[in-house]
Amino acid sequence: MADIETHWAKLIGYMEEGRVIPVVGSGSLQVNHGDGTTSYYSLLARKLANRLDVSCDELPLGTELNEVAVRHLAARGEIDDVYSTLFLLARSESLPVPQALLQLASIPAFRLFITTTFVSFLEHAIAQVRFSGATPKTQVLTYTLSKFDDLPAPLSQTQPPIVYHVLGKLAATQSFAVTNEDILEFIRSLLSAQRVPPRLYSEMEPRALLILGCRFDDWIARFFLRCWRNVRFSQGGTLPVFVADQAVAQDKNLLEFFKTFSRGTTVFPGIGPCEFIAELHQRWTDLHPGSVDWSKIHNEDSTPQTGPFIFISYASEDLTAAECINTALNHAGVDTFFDRQGLVAGENWATKLHNKIEQCALFLVVISQNVLTDGYFRREWNAALDVFEASAAFHSRDSDDVFLLPVSIDGTGAQDPRIPEVFAKVQWTNLPGGQVSDEFLTRLKFLYRRVQQQKVGLR
Repeated sequence: MADIETHWAKLIGYMEEGRVIPVVGSGSLQVNHGDGTTSYYSLLARKLANRLDVSCDELPLGTELNEVAVRHLAARGEIDDVYSTLFLLARSESLPVPQALLQLASIPAFRLFITTTFVSFLEHAIAQVRFSGATPKTQVLTYTLSKFDDLPAPLSQTQPPIVYHVLGKLAATQSFAVTNEDILEFIRSLLSAQRVPPRLYSEMEPRALLILGCRFDDWIARFFLRCWRNVRFSQGGTLPVFVADQAVAQDKNLLEFFKTFSRGTTVFPGIGPCEFIAELHQRWTDLHPGSVDWSKIHNEDSTPQTGPFIFISYASEDLTAAECINTALNHAGVDTFFDRQGLVAGENWATKLHNKIEQCALFLVVISQNVLTDGYFRREWNAALDVFEASAAFHSRDSDDVFLLPVSIDGTGAQDPRIPEVFAKVQWTNLPGGQVSDEFLTRLKFLYRRVQQQKVGLR
């Protein structure tokens, strides 16, 4: 049990830092149908078998579509019929989005999703959870054997969530993976230097992968995981791989391979991908009490009601830069208090401002020439100084015990006499124009996660 909890803690820790990319497979697609739930791919396979007039008896779990295609070819059928028929069947089927995908989409730590499925459930889940079913803003990218998309920019410079169909997307032609042979061809292409989406690889290589129900056989799983690393398994990777897949957990040969050559790969035993996602969602929610208000993450005020958050203080003239900082933090899964309207004279300052500052985990103050003159925002500073001087961080010598985070957006320095003396004694960060650097974001997420762990008694 202790080992499993260690694996969970490691995974959650990487998620807090925005360093996990989920890879969603067909095993995560459990849909409501008839009187219960069933595997979406199993449902499609049975319908495909009936349409192609082949037997649907004893279809092997996880490779149902491949088996139907094999039976169709054995009966001298045409392979093209498999893809065109699947296209029509999937397009005519109207089913609710799988619950597991809704839970996955509700975790803000995930911004890039890789899927080995050819259907659109994942982007529908994101639209339903993060955009209230409105016109989705998700970027949907596809890899095929004839052409491929790449990320439009590094993740640090993109805002909408991204879904990448790495084995093709549903079409009327043979441009998506259905059979084991298809998967091998896609992997062969992905391993080719001439067929590499460079930005996608550069974002995936230094991050941990979370494999969720891809249902790959022994050797296909080995090759697929090898696609995303520049070194041999035995040389280690930048970050580990986490696997929640019953097919892998039951494959003794594959487990022995991981144990011998890929010790950074963690396979969660005895739990299916949907159950794993449900537990992951619950653990994340326990660390982030209260539901996520996606309207606040997407260009609305972000004012969490419970749980640790970062208070962002700024002069109204610096709104644009402050918004850049706030957006970067929200997309990294960090809760903020960010008031775009500002606090005005006559408002109940004691309840809205002072209480928020007392509750916040960190106080981030945006520094520029605009804050050197007296302004209402200086009341925020005074309140923050009161909280800071009464906190353990004020007396601690531990560099990780932090409350004040001065950020200069125009080169204004701590030596200016109009800057409070206490501000000048803590570490400053230069973020020109409010552009958040990867180094600062990593440091801030570490500090933020530290407060979260303290809140739930892990520190």
